[in-house]
Amino acid sequence: MENNVKTLPAEELLPQLLSLLDRTDAVPLTVTGSSMTPFLQPERDTVYLKKQDAPVKPGDIVLYKRSNGQYILHRVYGLAPDGLQLIGDGQTGIEPGVAPESVLAVACAVRRNGKLLRPGHPVWFFYEKLWLRMIPLRPRIRGLMRRIKGK
Repeated sequence: MENNVKTLPAEELLPQLLSLLDRTDAVPLTVTGSSMTPFLQPERDTVYLKKQDAPVKPGDIVLYKRSNGQYILHRVYGLAPDGLQLIGDGQTGIEPGVAPESVLAVACAVRRNGKLLRPGHPVWFFYEKLWLRMIPLRPRIRGLMRRIKGK
């Protein structure tokens, strides 16, 4: 039997995903964008999202909706009086002032290279704690990683 896969635009898929969050523990979502590289690769990795049941904290990966209607998966950098500070693992610019109520779900696991990672796993810990604090060095580190992989 052939496995039929249909790709839906985020504006169609995510409302359905959000309704599933009310009925199940975790909902898988294939990563499509590149803002969370190098931790998450588009089309390779799947993030498992759960309904937010506690306040988010720095290091959490969250799905949120921007005021322009875009759905974004980024990491919480910090908490500030004007809102959350969010950033993609592949970015160097922090998005400030994100309203906490715009967070729709929190990542509870990731299937990366076929392996299931959860908070506490060494790779997860590296990106959650260390990579998050290395923002100015990210372009140099990623360039070095590309050169190493190219050899």
